[in-house]
Amino acid sequence: MNAFDKHGHLTEEALRVLTDGGPLTELERLELAEHLSYCDGCLERYAALLAETPLMEPPPRCKENIRRRIRRRAAGLLLNRCTAAAAAVAVVVTAVWTAPAVSVPHSGGERPVIGEVLRSWPERLDRRLEQITGLWAGRDNIQGGHTS
Repeated sequence: MNAFDKHGHLTEEALRVLTDGGPLTELERLELAEHLSYCDGCLERYAALLAETPLMEPPPRCKENIRRRIRRRAAGLLLNRCTAAAAAVAVVVTAVWTAPAVSVPHSGGERPVIGEVLRSWPERLDRRLEQITGLWAGRDNIQGGHTS
């Protein structure tokens, strides 16, 4: 087999033998590999020939390992992002909760800002729940104790 043409580049025959895994001596393989390491033109031709050949399938066991590693990495990334978001929320809520009650002047007088509103939410929630349960109890009394 003539591996090189008169200009010093790989022949089509040499590239075909290389892609098909044909019979090459160790010396010929080394010569072809060395030439491909520095000749961009021959490397492009070799890559084009490789693109036409079917790809080898990895063994099923290897596929499962790769999929498992991808899933594990994705879960870790999701956990890290959720942890960072939860920490940011905790810092903001803590900062607002412990902030002194500041009043902001507006046209109707002073109005409490977020710190005071957050401190009073348990009482407001309790009052609202009592109103709701009172409405239910009132509806039952209006309908004579019968529920629809």
